[in-house]
Amino acid sequence: MYLYLFKLLFPVSADTQSLQQLGYGSAVGFTTALIVGAVTLIYFRISKKLNDVY
Repeated sequence: MYLYLFKLLFPVSADTQSLQQLGYGSAVGFTTALIVGAVTLIYFRISKKLNDVY
């Protein structure tokens, strides 16, 4: 996902097909950050419940 984001923000060739897409790249980056944040939150909650048991 991060490689796709990098390719969107920093295109290699100068073709018209690979123009820099800042808005779309920002949306992909923000969505990725939300997914990582949600997974981290779930992990912390499960970890806290397991620590309380032991």
